[in-house]
Amino acid sequence: MTRLLIFIVTAAAITLPLTVFASYCGKSGVPYSFEVLESGAPVLGCAQPSCVISSEDFEEDSEFLTDANGQADGYFREGDRALKRYRNDNAPKLVANCSGGFSQLSCPRKNQWVGGIEYIDHPRQPLILQCCSFDGLRFSQEVGMTVVNSGEAVTGGEVIRNGRQISFDVIANVRKIVQPGHGHKPSYEVTVRRMNCLPDPPEPQVEFDKDVPSEVLKVLSTAKNGKDLGTKEKFEKMSHQKPTKKQQKKSRKK
Repeated sequence: MTRLLIFIVTAAAITLPLTVFASYCGKSGVPYSFEVLESGAPVLGCAQPSCVISSEDFEEDSEFLTDANGQADGYFREGDRALKRYRNDNAPKLVANCSGGFSQLSCPRKNQWVGGIEYIDHPRQPLILQCCSFDGLRFSQEVGMTVVNSGEAVTGGEVIRNGRQISFDVIANVRKIVQPGHGHKPSYEVTVRRMNCLPDPPEPQVEFDKDVPSEVLKVLSTAKNGKDLGTKEKFEKMSHQKPTKKQQKKSRKK
């Protein structure tokens, strides 16, 4: 009985140091930043660019965990959720299709990005990813792959050309590696892809003064009484008029 008790205590001592974190951007969140803390833990930054539109009945589905020191394993870019985005009612809603669980070791497809990361604080434990597919990535191009070490970060986001947003760089894939000479602290291979991200034009709005409707009614009532002819009536009146001598001379020359 004593041996059994010792075994249980030892097993508990082995498993306690393992810290598990799981960050998730949600269906309308796009991973645009990847940071590695000094401890080696990753932080996933999420955003909602103008080309990703959620439905009107959208409910917040992004999730981030915080450790005992108050350090979160991810975040949503400030202000993105509050932005009003116009999209035609008949247009498709541009949201990601996520797997729903952390089960992939890689997100290698062209139409995928890293929607979430499950991190276990152990050098031999790989990252477990949640991959999301997005139609807007079909024509995306790989920008490059870089190794991110402790205390470093890679940031994508909006690509602006001549003052206009044309693209958005996303964190497409992440792989945990342990490099020689870095001790037990992991590094990460991060792949960035660039997708087309042209925002829809804003909803047309015309500002006018409060007294404008009454002025419009005056103009319409005047035209109705015959004091002023509308565009159609003016055109018809001009077409029935005889040509002037000057107009006749021009027609003869032709």
